[in-house]
Amino acid sequence: MATKLAFTTLRGDGGRPLFWKNHWQRLAKSWQYFGHTSLDGHDSLYEKICLELAPEDCIIRIDLLSDGLFQLTKRELSCRDDDQGIRLKLSQEKLKDRAVPSWLKCGDYSKQLEKRNTLQKNGFEDYLFLDSNDCVAESTVSNIIWAKGEKFFTPKASAFFLQGLSVDMLLENFSKQFECNNYLLDSLLGCDAAWLINAVTGPRQILSIDDHTFSRSIPKLDLDQLYWQLVKMDRTARDE
Repeated sequence: MATKLAFTTLRGDGGRPLFWKNHWQRLAKSWQYFGHTSLDGHDSLYEKICLELAPEDCIIRIDLLSDGLFQLTKRELSCRDDDQGIRLKLSQEKLKDRAVPSWLKCGDYSKQLEKRNTLQKNGFEDYLFLDSNDCVAESTVSNIIWAKGEKFFTPKASAFFLQGLSVDMLLENFSKQFECNNYLLDSLLGCDAAWLINAVTGPRQILSIDDHTFSRSIPKLDLDQLYWQLVKMDRTARDE
């Protein structure tokens, strides 16, 4: 029986998968990591995804199986146009070495999601995790980026957390505006603005971490603008 090796999660954008090229590259790279050669099925998988997105844009999880086939799971795409920002709680649980490359999305997230669901009943949206060196890492399913002055900051890729597609694309296309390093919590708390980001939700501004509240003034740098540039670039490439 085929087992799940890795997965990626994407959203629809006008009936097409957003950032499809990047998602496929991650799947193909994952396939090679597990000792295989080139991954087949690009065109047929793309067609299946488009069929799923045809009635209405949604979120689709693609599991790469050990036999080289794919399993699709879809769920509703919730609109966040009225998102007022999110509140985070600092987790007392420190992240351990994942023992896989920072780009590889694999494993069972059900326990982490269950903990997040419980947390949301207490007025918080998600946890902020530090690694075992007390450096800022990630939330349950998102990376974190913050702005201070004329720069964006984000933790550099490490063995402790998954570096998602959105951060990869931002660093690839706007590298001069970013600084990546190992950051203690004080660096984040002293920022002008902070966001959680993944390939499904895009950037979501952070209102607070525990009792620390961030300024609601408009920062010099706006991550939303960079993200929407990525979306526009993807749409242009899609239409060529």
